[in-house]
Amino acid sequence: MKRKLISLCLLPILAFGHFAMDFDEDWAAASAGPVTLTFKYVSTYPAAITIGGTGYGQPADPSKALVDDGDGVFVPWTSNTITLKGKQIRFRGDWRNSTGNFMELFSSTFVGGHNVTMSGGLDFEGTPAAQMFYYTFYGCSNLTGPIPSGLFGAISGTPAYFMFDTTFYGCSNLTGPIPSGLFGNISGTPAYAMFSRTFCGCSNLTGPIPSGLFGNISGAPAAEMFRDTFYNCSNLTGPIPSGLFGNISGTPARVMFFETFYNCSNLTGPIPSGLFGNISGAPADYMFTRIFCGCSNLTGPIPSGLFGNISGTPATEMFFATFYNCSNLTGESALMPDGTTHLYEQFPTASGTECAQCYYNATGLNDYATMPSAWK
Repeated sequence: MKRKLISLCLLPILAFGHFAMDFDEDWAAASAGPVTLTFKYVSTYPAAITIGGTGYGQPADPSKALVDDGDGVFVPWTSNTITLKGKQIRFRGDWRNSTGNFMELFSSTFVGGHNVTMSGGLDFEGTPAAQMFYYTFYGCSNLTGPIPSGLFGAISGTPAYFMFDTTFYGCSNLTGPIPSGLFGNISGTPAYAMFSRTFCGCSNLTGPIPSGLFGNISGAPAAEMFRDTFYNCSNLTGPIPSGLFGNISGTPARVMFFETFYNCSNLTGPIPSGLFGNISGAPADYMFTRIFCGCSNLTGPIPSGLFGNISGTPATEMFFATFYNCSNLTGESALMPDGTTHLYEQFPTASGTECAQCYYNATGLNDYATMPSAWK
């Protein structure tokens, strides 16, 4: 919801009677100012920047998309190439394109050796549309500093496909923790590739993954929903939050947790029980490929029933390198919900890339020496 400034000429009128309460409320909102996304160069800045990748096009209504090119004055959009007049560039108003999203809005905009911070956020409120923030900051390797907590506005409602796919891909100089509530109040059934590659390559993000980061999702898994989400986020610390992926249930989907925590080598503590909800049914291709690969500081036992009540014909790379180099895990290797049947006993015919290197170098597990060689 856009905030509206109140003209000072109304002050004498609003100072009397029941209008006083309305004024106090409106002034509190007005004093916060309009929603603005600000980029500020740390030292030097380029002569011009280009926004809007090929998938973006231009604002649906240029008159509502305002930009301050560094001189402190907001003017409506005229071109995706912006000649800079100062170190601070601001965006205000409605920057959604004709399909109602911000896809590729700043894709590869902040590169080339000029470090820049960001603050504030985009003026958006409502349910995410398909591809809403797809590739929004893709490849912005010169974005530095923390991610603003209100960057994506006030999001709520059902997930949409590709909504945060590749949003910060390659933003290797972003620092600080991921803000709690970054993705708003999302709830409902998972959507295809909804958080695929979101933080892929953000190797300088620090701190723990916030509890409830992905809202309150529930229902059947979607293909590629958390593919490479934290790929190579090697400086994230602390334990994986319980309930991070909501309350999913039903048949596994292909690539659903492919490399989700790949090389998150500073995550610590035990893997939380019920992390993958209550999945059941036949395995899907690549469903847990390399999900914890390189998470060498995860500790404690693997919780019983971590992978739910799955059964049937082994699928391609279903458990390929799943716990690769998780050398500090202890206790038994992954067990089915009955607490006694090992994963490799549930799938005795699994071979090759279906299960190869699943427990490679996970030598702290009690049954490492006796488990089938196909699994290590």
